[in-house]
Amino acid sequence: ATLASEDAMAGGGGSGGGMEEEVFSPVRKPYRPPVPTGFIGVLDIYGFENFDNNGFEQLLINYANEKLQRHFNRHLFEVEQSLYSSEGVDWTYITFNDNRPCLELIEGGGGNVGILSTLDDCGGMGTATERDINFLAQVHQKFGG
Repeated sequence: ATLASEDAMAGGGGSGGGMEEEVFSPVRKPYRPPVPTGFIGVLDIYGFENFDNNGFEQLLINYANEKLQRHFNRHLFEVEQSLYSSEGVDWTYITFNDNRPCLELIEGGGGNVGILSTLDDCGGMGTATERDINFLAQVHQKFGG
């Protein structure tokens, strides 16, 4: 049986009509973006904030910010500039503040203990107040101030 082109396009006969509907009906529906289920936040990764009282939570936030800043500095400045030099690209070296000393103070490194490892060492026996006093004494002893 032969179909007229109008009948074939409309899916009025033959086995292709159902398949055409399955394949193209999703495309014909208007696009509706998915309903948001969360959010995208922007993290400020430039330096420490200065509050009258900084708690442990703020230390961790600042530490995360400094880690992100270090990652950015390393990949944007150090790695790229090294690549430019190795490829002989004519460019001007960009200087930047290296925050590794800040990170080493918090996390340790180069054979030195950091604030976080000191806190971990002070989390043993005793009451919470005794552990806090011990931690504070260790911070003063190891890092001054």
